[in-house]
Amino acid sequence: MKTEEPSDSDSAAFKPLWGEKVPRPLNVPTRSDTGQLLDLALDSLEDSPFQVKQYDDGRVRDLAETIRCQGLLQPATIRRVGDKYQLISGHARRAALRLLRDKVATNPEEKAQYSTIRCVLLLGVDDARAAALTAIENLQRDDGTPLEQAMMVARARKAGSYHSVAETSEALGLPRGRVRQYLELADAPEVLQRAVSPGVLLTSEDGGRERVPFPVTNVLGARPYYDFLFTNRLAELRAEGAVQKKRDERRGRVNDSAQAKARETARQHAEAAEFAAERSERLLVRAARQAWTGAATRPESASSKDSDGDGPDAAPNPRAVRLYEDKGGRFAFWPQAIPTADTGERFALAEKLRTFLQQLEG
Repeated sequence: MKTEEPSDSDSAAFKPLWGEKVPRPLNVPTRSDTGQLLDLALDSLEDSPFQVKQYDDGRVRDLAETIRCQGLLQPATIRRVGDKYQLISGHARRAALRLLRDKVATNPEEKAQYSTIRCVLLLGVDDARAAALTAIENLQRDDGTPLEQAMMVARARKAGSYHSVAETSEALGLPRGRVRQYLELADAPEVLQRAVSPGVLLTSEDGGRERVPFPVTNVLGARPYYDFLFTNRLAELRAEGAVQKKRDERRGRVNDSAQAKARETARQHAEAAEFAAERSERLLVRAARQAWTGAATRPESASSKDSDGDGPDAAPNPRAVRLYEDKGGRFAFWPQAIPTADTGERFALAEKLRTFLQQLEG
């Protein structure tokens, strides 16, 4: 992911803050026992494919002011990939130098001062190590949102082909519990990730709207509720699809191609995900309004999951209903209970539905 550069600033905006004279940066030499020190052109460096953090204009301006006054005290770290140099860390420093070069420098000499960046070239760094180093730097600084940090840990795990939380934890030098939370967040549905960053959208009584970021533990406490909703809604859609397929077979309209099956499966998953996301978001809004802790979110999520009412947070509960109910003049069945029904119940329901279809088509 590319680092965002400031786009709405010009040199005039910086002169009142930084003064009329732009001093030469110190560029203090830094010794390194792990690699070679190089001064490289800013635009010759490729972005790290493992960098997730996005830097806003304010952060880059503050860093540019520090570099203008003190010089670049901490060099970037890079590795060689083919015939190119690729950043491991230092994306914000490069963005700050670009800002100084393009928006602040007033003559060719000043532009030249800010056109290069001091780097430490690390040798023998493969993708796994590069991903780990990028994640470690950001996590040690507590830099980035929890979601950005989680995505960096996930990328480091994928790059290193680590098979467990323990292996990932050891590679990054982080506590297992923290790594487990990051990986669970990185794997969470988008609605839960949004609750962490930018946050849950709340509307006040006067119509004002604001986003309230949720702690990771709270959001992960709602994950079982999302999974429950998704699984049961998907079961409903599959049951509806099976009934529709029987109808189409009788009418000679069945398309059994692999492409048609894939499209139908994708449609069912998308609809189930939308259903689960909508109701999970309602739960998260309630949690944000009532300032639930992580410990409160879990039992509330469980109670919502076990509810079979008709309220806005009600969820289908296959354990609370039978597969079908036949009262002569009134027949009802609950597709969400299919996954937990035994073979006899399923067969009986199938026979009843087949009879109803014959009546409808006859």
